Amino acid sequence: MKLTYRDIPATPSNRKDTLGMKENRRVELICSEWEVYKPIFDKEVAKLPQPDEMTFKMTNGIEDAIVASRKIVIKRGDDDWATITDIGTTNPTYVWDWTNDETGKYPTDNVAYTAQLFVTTKSGAVCSSDPVEIPTLQVSTQERIIATGEGKTKEDYSLILFPFNSAEAGPVNERVMRDYVYGRVFQTSDIVVTGHTDIVGLFDHNVKLSERRATTVKNGIQKQSGGKFKSMQVKGVGPEQPLYTNDMPEGRFYNRTVHVQIESTISSATGE
Repeated sequence: MKLTYRDIPATPSNRKDTLGMKENRRVELICSEWEVYKPIFDKEVAKLPQPDEMTFKMTNGIEDAIVASRKIVIKRGDDDWATITDIGTTNPTYVWDWTNDETGKYPTDNVAYTAQLFVTTKSGAVCSSDPVEIPTLQVSTQERIIATGEGKTKEDYSLILFPFNSAEAGPVNERVMRDYVYGRVFQTSDIVVTGHTDIVGLFDHNVKLSERRATTVKNGIQKQSGGKFKSMQVKGVGPEQPLYTNDMPEGRFYNRTVHVQIESTISSATGE
């Protein structure tokens, strides 16, 4: 390990901007070993309810003019799961995504739901429907791939980071794109490449910088794939649509990136 000291980093941030000056007061760890730089992936099999959503069909059973409010009360077993109140007084349907009121999470087992509609009149009387049992089935992402046949995979990559005010990929970014992005491009792929910047500097300059960064990645994909993909959109949004907060130096660092979205048919992406 070698320690060096310098007034400013080798690639400094804007020295005329207060945010840039703060960024320049930093310690940098520089290493040539790919095992240190390479991204770490955490893969898991997600479990989702099937079907994706529940559509409630409702009738009041009394004159609509005397209805003050309605709600749907949902339970799983003996436990309250969700209470839906934003269903209006006359709407015939409501689409729900199964999530719990408190945690916002999906269920993790196959316990059935029970749903019941409550209608409150303007005089304060409450009418209720018969409870309806809703069975559910948990489906893993792998099972869903098998079930959907020619469905599509959607992949997002924000691994490509650029030095301040630069659109040059550099050896680390080249390795990231080669190991993680190029191999996921197929003839059925629709690709969206979006360049980003932080908020340091002039807006117009940053928009053009983000466009150059996106073009760098586009050129790499074009070259490595030989143009064998379905479509590719390329754009630069500058400091707009930040992926991370610009209030912290780390956030600004991660916003100097290109975001790549790849959507391919499952048969192409899985090789099946």
